[in-house]
Amino acid sequence: MNQKRAYYIFRVVYPDEVTLSLTRKNKLAVICIQAFLFGIVHLNPIKCIYTFVFGIVLGIVYQKTQNLLFPICMHIGFNIRYPVLYLLFIAGYRLN
Repeated sequence: MNQKRAYYIFRVVYPDEVTLSLTRKNKLAVICIQAFLFGIVHLNPIKCIYTFVFGIVLGIVYQKTQNLLFPICMHIGFNIRYPVLYLLFIAGYRLN
């Protein structure tokens, strides 16, 4: 997905005003709603399940730290795992 389109989808799906007003009332509900939307955005039924769970983890980390850098780094690490595992195990066997 191109980055501009992803940014606009993010802005529509996660409006700041709604998040801020709900956060003051019920943090767990906000985490679950955003995790659900995070899973739906991935558009794959299998990915929806584990991205929902991962979205809850990211939401909890953000609520505890109040720093967006930690969830962003976790998301990057989560996304990079398959290329790294491929290079370490599959491509490594081909080199031997």
